Amino acid sequence: MEILLKLQLNIVLVLQKLAGGDWKTLWNIITFLANPAVFLSIFVLIYWNINKKEGARFAYNAAFILLIVNALKTPIGAKRPYQVDSSVKMLEADGSGTGSSFPSGHSALSSALCSSLFISFLRNAFWIVFVVVIPILVGVSRMVLGMHFPQDVIVGLALGYGFTFIFYRLLGKLDNGLSKSVALSVVFSSILLATGFVLSILMTVGVLEKAIFSDLVRSITLLGSLIFGRFFEERFVKYVTRARKAKKILRLILGIIPVALLYFFLGHTVAVVGDFLLYFIIGVWCTFLFPFIGIHSNLFYIV
Repeated sequence: MEILLKLQLNIVLVLQKLAGGDWKTLWNIITFLANPAVFLSIFVLIYWNINKKEGARFAYNAAFILLIVNALKTPIGAKRPYQVDSSVKMLEADGSGTGSSFPSGHSALSSALCSSLFISFLRNAFWIVFVVVIPILVGVSRMVLGMHFPQDVIVGLALGYGFTFIFYRLLGKLDNGLSKSVALSVVFSSILLATGFVLSILMTVGVLEKAIFSDLVRSITLLGSLIFGRFFEERFVKYVTRARKAKKILRLILGIIPVALLYFFLGHTVAVVGDFLLYFIIGVWCTFLFPFIGIHSNLFYIV
């Protein structure tokens, strides 16, 4: 294990020497491609404006992989390269990567997003390059920035690709099942949301450490709120995505601005419980509340 650790540390140090320094900004831009904000932006673009069903599947797949990754990170508790060896520099701009190192969430999410887009929309040999190159670049960026070891990136990529393949091959009917079954939707989303809420309370009172459990709370709550909101949209809204291009652009602007404001204010002002509230509101807003408001303000049309 010591030999493997030293080998991986040397790889990270070499990458930092060759690609760090003046290139730090570029690698931070690349790593941002796997930021949850990017995932949510792509999701609402698809869900509100292109294909509601495929948008829901895209979101479920990404939220599930985030939950899997964070469920692994929490008990493993592996340290990051810059925490193991002081010669490794932490070059991440926002410094958000403070939790467990293994596996890499950015690598898993980037491979899940790209492969999901390929399966749903980009079925062309040319786009295979996109599916492979973007996640690999994101994985390399995580090492250059001192946030992950090679093993973290490799396992993260494998999880993202592997779960997405399973999801679309074997669990492709999940959206239909959740939207048509009242019991399944309500019970599953309620269990997830209750779990997220209890964990957030335990972090607030100091029983659980925020640095270890906060990402897990976010992923559990996001998945639960997406299922919860999607269920209510199917029952009480039933909008269609078609509209003129100008109206679709207006949907994105008016729908994303409140999310950005929520993230800025709620994410920085409501202590630990803010994680639960923030991701619950964002999930329900994107899937149900904004379309519900939209059909009453002529932004969306109903069937």
